[in-house]
Amino acid sequence: MSKDIYNFYYYFKLLVKHTYLVKFLFKSLDSDTRLAVIADMKRLASDEKKILEINSDPVGNLQYYFVQNRIFRSIFYARCRRESIGNRRIGFLWAICKHYYPAHDSIGINTDKIGAGLLIHHGPVTVGREVIIGNNVSLNGGDIIGRRHGGSPVLRDNVRIGANASVVGPIEIGENSIIGAGSVVVKDVPANMVVAGNPARVLHERTNENPGCVQRKTDSV
Repeated sequence: MSKDIYNFYYYFKLLVKHTYLVKFLFKSLDSDTRLAVIADMKRLASDEKKILEINSDPVGNLQYYFVQNRIFRSIFYARCRRESIGNRRIGFLWAICKHYYPAHDSIGINTDKIGAGLLIHHGPVTVGREVIIGNNVSLNGGDIIGRRHGGSPVLRDNVRIGANASVVGPIEIGENSIIGAGSVVVKDVPANMVVAGNPARVLHERTNENPGCVQRKTDSV
């Protein structure tokens, strides 16, 4: 190996080791994607009860979470995938980062329609290719969000889905709704509802005054 090739390989490995390539990849993304990544970090920091100056140092926090949290890494790669198509620079950086810092094995995010502030507490999680995810959505281990009867779900803003839930088919989960653990949802859920069961049924409605206690219902959804 010639000296020039050795030097290139050495400095390239150094860039990867110190996650500078992640910094370059982040800065190559469009502004909306960068804001969505920052929102992901804010939700993760809030969930971990950490006080981080994310607005003042987004790149530094990105490098920290990129190395320390493989689930965050999986969401970040899913956001980069759409922009990697047709952009050789982003595609190259994306591929190199994925090689040296693999995504979480049990997190399968196949859609690129992801709102800002997505939080996945733990895996496994499977999200279909045609699923649409709004802002500030929360998922948990064992969740399956996918296609059924020719369509895929739309998760509106602030939806929370408990562990081991299945949300499938051409349905819409209204904003601020909560899906209980182990639920199977195959019909639309109105906004501000708490549902659970197999098949899922409305338990009660959430309100601004008292989000946890209102009139109970038993409607199947």
